[in-house]
Amino acid sequence: RARDAVAANVAATASFCSDRSVMNRTHHHTINSTRRLTPEAYRYQDAMDCEKISGGKCAIAHGVARVGDAWSMMILRDAGLGLSRFDEFHKSLGIAPNILTRRLTMLVDQGLLKRRQYCDRPPRDEFVLTEAGRDYLPILHALSAWTQRHFADRQFSQLVDAQTAVPVEPVVVDRVTGRPTGEMVLRLVESGLSEG
Repeated sequence: RARDAVAANVAATASFCSDRSVMNRTHHHTINSTRRLTPEAYRYQDAMDCEKISGGKCAIAHGVARVGDAWSMMILRDAGLGLSRFDEFHKSLGIAPNILTRRLTMLVDQGLLKRRQYCDRPPRDEFVLTEAGRDYLPILHALSAWTQRHFADRQFSQLVDAQTAVPVEPVVVDRVTGRPTGEMVLRLVESGLSEG
């Protein structure tokens, strides 16, 4: 079945974040430091953090605040690999249900995921990528390539073309010139201002 194949694919590529002990330590620290907060307080805290980071004019800071943290990036990774249901994300990531609920809600609020009902009785939703969520996937692909290039201390799983099984080598290029942005000398300017 297609869904079984998707689940097997995600299980096989879980080594994208194979050092789960790091993620678990982060998870336990989060629970211990914020265990008295209500769900509403969690969302308020997330909103305040987002506002603090993204209050300026830097699109990078705003984008980082939109996505959130490593758990949210892993959820987007799995959504890009075909997972969409709560139990699938939970099985793939080993994340605590309450933390997963918060991250899914945040990603829906930020417009990277959307809910889609797949069961009437009982009513249940799955979470699918929006256009903004799909546009974020190449960022994760580039992050994977960066990790494998600079931190090759273990054997990582690879991104391959699903049709040809040929490994892909993600690179970020300028749409106008086709040049890799990492090889260009760049600077930030305010939108609407001409270069001086």
